Amino acid sequence: MSYDMFLKDVAVCSDGCKLSVEFAKGNREQSTSQVLIFPSSSFEEPFTNVLEPLPLFNKVSAEIEHIIGNMERTLLFLDRRMWVCSLDLEKFKGEYFRHFFIPEDWLSVNRTLTIKITAKGDFIFVKKHEVAVIKNGLENRETVSIGTG
Repeated sequence: MSYDMFLKDVAVCSDGCKLSVEFAKGNREQSTSQVLIFPSSSFEEPFTNVLEPLPLFNKVSAEIEHIIGNMERTLLFLDRRMWVCSLDLEKFKGEYFRHFFIPEDWLSVNRTLTIKITAKGDFIFVKKHEVAVIKNGLENRETVSIGTG
C-alpha cells in the first residue's frame, strides 16, 4: 500500500469480529484500490503501535475493486473484472463466489457507480439518473479459487 492513498470506506463485518478497510488513490484512470481485513480485536485495548491485517485475506484483496457491503458473515465486493462477488469471512479457505457481471456501460467515464445491497439481498445500482435492481443476484454463483500460500 502506498502513502498517497486515502481511506475510502470501513465496514464492520462478521457480526463485529472483522473490519474491512478500503483505501484508494485519487487517480481514476486505473484500478487503484486496496482492501485490508483486520480482526476487530486489533482496535481494542491494549492498543499496539502496528495494526496487522489478517494474512489469509491478502491474496483475495488483490482481486477486490470496491467493497459493496456485508450481510452477516459475508463480504460483498466488486472484483477487478466487474463481477459482483462474495466471500464468507469466517469460513474463507481461498475461495470466493462470483455471482453476476456488471456491464461496462453501467460505469461512468471515471468508473464511479453506486452499489448497495438491501436487507433481502437485492442489489441496487445507481448511475446518474438511472437505477437498476438485481433481485436474487446471490443465488447464481461460481466458485473462484485463489492461492492462499
